[in-house]
Amino acid sequence: MFGIPPYGLNLLRPHAVVNRYRALLSLRSPQASASPAHGVVEAYIEPTVQCDLDCVFCQSKTLRRHRRGKLHMTYDEFTHVLDAMPTLAAITLTGMGEPTLNSDLFRMIGLARSRGIAVRLVTNCNRHTPDITRNLLSAGLWWIGTSIDGALDATHERGRRGGNRPRAMENLQRLLDQRVGRRAPIVNVEMLAFDYNYHEIPDLAQELAAMGVDELDIRGRLTDWGKQQWKPATIDRRAGNDAPGFHLAVERARELTKASNLEILLSGEPYSAKRRCPKPWGFGVYVATTGDVVPCCTIADPGVVTMGNIFRQPWDTIWNSHAYRELRASLLDGAIPSYCRNCYGEEKSATQASEAVRWVSTP
Repeated sequence: MFGIPPYGLNLLRPHAVVNRYRALLSLRSPQASASPAHGVVEAYIEPTVQCDLDCVFCQSKTLRRHRRGKLHMTYDEFTHVLDAMPTLAAITLTGMGEPTLNSDLFRMIGLARSRGIAVRLVTNCNRHTPDITRNLLSAGLWWIGTSIDGALDATHERGRRGGNRPRAMENLQRLLDQRVGRRAPIVNVEMLAFDYNYHEIPDLAQELAAMGVDELDIRGRLTDWGKQQWKPATIDRRAGNDAPGFHLAVERARELTKASNLEILLSGEPYSAKRRCPKPWGFGVYVATTGDVVPCCTIADPGVVTMGNIFRQPWDTIWNSHAYRELRASLLDGAIPSYCRNCYGEEKSATQASEAVRWVSTP
């Protein structure tokens, strides 16, 4: 897959490379521990919760109301996060906002790259000027991701209110055109597959292949952010990997683009007792603009669950905290916390910890 960072080539951070392999061995071991001896490998860092869109399935507006006065992470705070996590091999600059709205974004990328940390960026491509495009290409990113949710303008803009599909596609094409001759960044387009748009997957795939996009990531399982009130806008409208015609649309897209360089990915395979979520073991720690540490980007809201605050506590204290150890122990035991169940196809309650894991169908 294109999206794997160049860990093995990281000569500036050999300790981070060693830590990653220790983490992988720990995660895959039948004796995985709730108190891992390795450090964090990858972090999702939220530069801002400010956004120029108002997507119907995104909690950005809600978080902005709760974080008045703390919409952005500062450069000094970002530096503190990197200092606190010396084992980091990769970061993703993403979250509940549009990263290019943080005026320190490119300084942040530059700092991470100067330390040998691989950097991914998720952006909506809606407001990219030629200057932003040039800066993105010269920043040293190894991966850029954006979202296009259909082959038709009206389909995309139905969910991404305030978005302009023609403008986003124009900005994306400029990025691809100016990338010619470079090995990086990898360009990824994610499509959130809803019940109203998955039939457009083949047409979108053909369009992206012609543009020169590297990856189309089709996501049939959507998050409710660990909160029941988001279920109607997310889970209830998702196509689901078992929706009628969904896999046929994906296979048709692959057939139509097999002569191109487009790789079509299908995200959203549920976690289980045999395939546990890697994020609490260091492959996806989420740091909000406030410094609050959330287990993953699928929750992304400290109001649901937080492991601690990296601006106020030493990272080792957070990493080895009771909250983190309890979460890992629950996942190892199969007693899936309520805020994690959206990503799991299996669960058992804490009172059934000694019983066989039972299948729970997703609504």
